[in-house]
Amino acid sequence: MSKENVARVREAYAAFNRGDVEAAVAVFDEEAEWYPYLGALEGSVYRGREALRQMWTELNENFSGNLQIEVKELIDCGERVVAVIEARAVGTASGAEVRQTWAQLAALRNALVIRVEPYPDKTAALEAAAATR
Repeated sequence: MSKENVARVREAYAAFNRGDVEAAVAVFDEEAEWYPYLGALEGSVYRGREALRQMWTELNENFSGNLQIEVKELIDCGERVVAVIEARAVGTASGAEVRQTWAQLAALRNALVIRVEPYPDKTAALEAAAATR
């Protein structure tokens, strides 16, 4: 199932990048949890498909619809997938270019993402994946 999990995660990023929020959300379980990178500082979490849909819609609005997530690497960790990503966008209000690289650890069950957690880098995400096996 692990190759399929990598494919599902790749599918979600591709759908988001082409602006197809519905297809991206469909890769997630109804009760999925998403811990955003910057939200980790304040402990925020988005729960459920509707919350994910709203978060991604707002992100796109904040970046004039030009937010792109480049997948640098996807690493198969069985029921988990580590994604090393780079986000690029231009702020709607400020016009400032944003470019940030980090890692995400996605947990899957029955070919659906059930949880996504941010990590500062690939090493930290891989350590977390190994600790939860």
